[in-house]
Amino acid sequence: MTSTPGSNPYETGLFTVKAFDVVFAGFGGHPIKAELVKAEGIDGPLPCVVEYISYSGGRSYP
Repeated sequence: MTSTPGSNPYETGLFTVKAFDVVFAGFGGHPIKAELVKAEGIDGPLPCVVEYISYSGGRSYP
């Protein structure tokens, strides 16, 4: 699995996507942690979903 700059890839057991833990700077430089899931082997533009789960939420598996 190749990495995306500023991210750490992790195994999902899925063959059609790659998943990454990413961290980027938010307001005042505070770290924002996210999960990036990208389609594997697809050329061209794809739709995008952005989900904000707030402080009390958590993530599951991609």
